[in-house]
Amino acid sequence: MNRHRRPRWTVEEFLDWDNSQGQAHEYVGGMIRTPTIDTKAHATIEVNVRNFLAEKLTPPARVLEDHERVVTGASASFPDVAVTSDSKEEARPQPVVVFEVLARRTENLDRTHKWIALQTLASLQYFVLIAQDRMFIELFTRTDDNWDRAVFTNPTAELPLPKLGVSVPLSRIYAGTSTLR
Repeated sequence: MNRHRRPRWTVEEFLDWDNSQGQAHEYVGGMIRTPTIDTKAHATIEVNVRNFLAEKLTPPARVLEDHERVVTGASASFPDVAVTSDSKEEARPQPVVVFEVLARRTENLDRTHKWIALQTLASLQYFVLIAQDRMFIELFTRTDDNWDRAVFTNPTAELPLPKLGVSVPLSRIYAGTSTLR
């Protein structure tokens, strides 16, 4: 992950700047960074989640495409996987769920600045943090006035996302990784 130190910008200033760049960037916690996938396990988990959801979701729910950015009042980022019920024509998708595969270099950012910014989205019902080095998933579910946290570590467990009408088996999330073997 490459980081660029610049004066703090508004999200709109960042988006204007980023549109003139040859490569897409994220703006989280006042930092500009180039998103990267750091391990094969990270890439495998991301593809597993994306493919499972694309197969199981019913319209209008859909998995965001890689180039679709989630914008809040304080950030602009490319989640590892996100689901929205917006049409593809929507300029700024409003995710129902965001999945982040944790990496050493980005875990703190995902757990703090990104999570804080995402909580401001009224559409967000679930935030999922997936460890890539062990079977450990944290699911945050919006309640009337708070967020409930549940932890999943059993390979036979399923990650419940009832507002999307799906449950994701942990065995599918970790398929093809050394974590499941």
